[in-house]
Amino acid sequence: MHQRFIDKYRPYIKEKPLIDNIRPELLVRIQNVIYTSFYEKLDNYIINKSALAGGINYMFKELWVEYLNYDVRKYSEYTYHYKSQNFINIIDDAKKNWAWFNWIAYVEDIWQVLEKYKQKKNYEWLTIIQILFADKINKAFQYENSGYRLVNGRIAEIIDQVEIDEINSVFSIKDKYQAAKEHINKALNLMADKKNPDYKNSIKESISAVESVCKVITGKHDVSLSVAIKEIESNSKLNKVLKDGFIKIYGYTSNEKGVRHAAIDDSDTVTYSDAKFMLVACSAFVNYLIMKNEDI
Repeated sequence: MHQRFIDKYRPYIKEKPLIDNIRPELLVRIQNVIYTSFYEKLDNYIINKSALAGGINYMFKELWVEYLNYDVRKYSEYTYHYKSQNFINIIDDAKKNWAWFNWIAYVEDIWQVLEKYKQKKNYEWLTIIQILFADKINKAFQYENSGYRLVNGRIAEIIDQVEIDEINSVFSIKDKYQAAKEHINKALNLMADKKNPDYKNSIKESISAVESVCKVITGKHDVSLSVAIKEIESNSKLNKVLKDGFIKIYGYTSNEKGVRHAAIDDSDTVTYSDAKFMLVACSAFVNYLIMKNEDI
């Protein structure tokens, strides 16, 4: 494929990724992703009553009522015969007074409504829709040098693709590691909360994800993480350097006397960078442990 002229030079542009604002160009890209991903499909519902179009209709009704706080009785009026343009017009009117963060929140809200519908209907194709939507949005963020990424339904400050892949991989592991998924999800939510981020507890949840995996692998639920990792090392040829490195990282969050994660409770300097590092590192270690011990 022919490379556009501007794309040849974009990697050399040394602008700092934009946080706490968005460029007009990114706003257009976000609108285009939402339109092509969802608005166009809304009209199909009246034609073929497909599950996909029905899911899109459900999504917009949820956004209309729960997130935009509009009168539910008006929804049918604006989507009469499921003409998406009617819905677009009223939404566009509401967006005229939106600040930049409303747009970022809207992206997150769309993903979360899809997740709610997926939990209700258990349609596997909804996962594909979520993945495609997140991929398109993150490409838009990246192209316009935005400091945000959509990671498992939450907006987080800039994370590169390798880190995103490590975090997302956790949510694809076997159900017997469900506790690890829940801990990583909590860690992500605590870290990404723009109004009240809790970096200390985010770190604790990340470490707890590793602990939960070690308990499943060893079958022992009453040993410390360091002891469990040493046992895993002896049984599965766990790389000694990696094992020692992670135990030292664990020491950052827990003393050796068994007082759970005491070290970070004594610190007032835990930052987003610390929480992000632990989230990515623990996600990667969870994936590594499982691959070393499971036929997946």
